[in-house]
Amino acid sequence: MGKDFSSLNISLSINRWDVYKHLRALCTPGSGFRIINAESEDDLENLLIGDTQIFKKTGRLAGAVIGTVRLLPMGNKSHVIFLNDDVGWHLPIPDSGESHFKEFIERARNHFDELGVIINRDDLLESSTQNNLNTPKQNNQEKGIWSSTKPKLIQLRKMRRDEIIKTNRIPNKIGLCHQVPIDPKTVMRHDPELWENWENKEY
Repeated sequence: MGKDFSSLNISLSINRWDVYKHLRALCTPGSGFRIINAESEDDLENLLIGDTQIFKKTGRLAGAVIGTVRLLPMGNKSHVIFLNDDVGWHLPIPDSGESHFKEFIERARNHFDELGVIINRDDLLESSTQNNLNTPKQNNQEKGIWSSTKPKLIQLRKMRRDEIIKTNRIPNKIGLCHQVPIDPKTVMRHDPELWENWENKEY
């Protein structure tokens, strides 16, 4: 059993698939981190975080795990648990793993704090009560919001790519959002990978 990181666990006002998208966006090729497994919804409860330098040295994913992130659903919100353990191969965490995983946790917490989606304990109690009162009509409304947002995100990606191909220049992020139109905060929340890689012409 690794170090207890329970004091760093957080609850977020976004669903766990969106949380996963944000974590994946944080694991960019120069970050030193990678998510090793994310093939199904079950994997969201045991995301293995790996050290890219260890993987490059050994060529093996087994042994490169520095920690596990569990994304647990709370209605349309989520609870994030950080474990300094390898729940995939059940191998010992590398010597540098504890400090490196804590660095990952701090990076993730700061990111979600900047987004303003971290729920404090008082809000969590209130939202938990409200989730128990949710009606099918409310759930259908939430699905309707996503069904109208997804096409706009697809359109934004296409317009950005077309502009880069046409002019060899990266279009203004906010300006293009307004053309779609879609709120930049909506893009940041639901397509963090695009938001983080906007200035990369190859993306």
